[in-house]
Amino acid sequence: MFSRAREMQKTIVLPEGDDIRVVEAAGILSRRKLCKLELVGNAETIERHASTLGISLEGISVVEPTKHPRYDDMAEQVRYIPDKTITASSPDKTITASSPDKTITASSPDETIN
Repeated sequence: MFSRAREMQKTIVLPEGDDIRVVEAAGILSRRKLCKLELVGNAETIERHASTLGISLEGISVVEPTKHPRYDDMAEQVRYIPDKTITASSPDKTITASSPDKTITASSPDETIN
């Protein structure tokens, strides 16, 4: 399984980058070269956690949402999204997103849900 992950080099986005446990997990994944990584959170906090843990952030992208060029646009769009429920029958099979007026199902990880 690890060799296949190394071959595929999928990108994993870890949205709780401010959590030291997430930084630690990112360090393990990076050291094992299992995937490409993006840590989402405050860069200063992420760097401090990495330093505390002795983890190199080399090759790991750190994304600060509030500094993203489209942050204001995205925040405005999220404000208008109705309550949704997202379920997954398994990580690589089916994902269903539903709101009171619409249900969307994607049957593969490559399919985009709009």
